[in-house]
Amino acid sequence: MLGAGTEAGTGSEAGGYGAAVVLAAGCGRVARAEPAWDDDEIDDPDAEPADGWQRTRSTWRSADLAGDALELLGRHYTRRQVAERLGVTVAAIDKALERTGQVAA
Repeated sequence: MLGAGTEAGTGSEAGGYGAAVVLAAGCGRVARAEPAWDDDEIDDPDAEPADGWQRTRSTWRSADLAGDALELLGRHYTRRQVAERLGVTVAAIDKALERTGQVAA
């Protein structure tokens, strides 16, 4: 979690955050993005995302979805719980597993 003073590479947590961003980008997971929520509003149920924030990813690659689904299924979540957690349908998980030739345990 970002704390005060960590956003622009300053503060004691900046190295960890920066390293995580570089690692994630190198894996093709995420592009560097601005935080979606302002720290002072994160716990407010009526809060809205920060001005100008946009979701960076609206679709999943089958391999990414299948991998994430298998990890959660391996932790004994149901397919429905996995779908809800990943923000997709159960059918999308099943199709991703089919496309990648992977089978849930």
